[in-house]
Amino acid sequence: PTFLPTSSDTYPLEILGMMAGYRVLEGEDPLAPLHVEKEHVRLQVECEVKSKTLWLRRGYMESNGKHQKLRDSLVGALPAIDAILRGLLFLKDKEWTCSGQALHRAGEALDASAGGSCSAINVWGPRGL
Repeated sequence: PTFLPTSSDTYPLEILGMMAGYRVLEGEDPLAPLHVEKEHVRLQVECEVKSKTLWLRRGYMESNGKHQKLRDSLVGALPAIDAILRGLLFLKDKEWTCSGQALHRAGEALDASAGGSCSAINVWGPRGL
């Protein structure tokens, strides 16, 4: 696609997501010429964190204490959280091409190395999502 080379500054997290999970079946690799700048990733990560924080707060308020509505808000945020995690790992020169639970473990390790406490939260545990 001709728009990809001119979109790496506007959609760096989306491009990282594509780069992390694709393979070329035939022909030229459309992502090979792309280069994602760390500053563009940082800006989009910042924007996404702020946006998802507001979105989750709104979901919490609208849930009125109903577990299912709150769960739906959290589940809806997971793809964006994955993109944010991938971007943070990319910014820290860590393995960012993983996905699923491997991506979450890498995010937990990054958080722990920064002295954070997110690793104590396990959304996939026995009572998790």
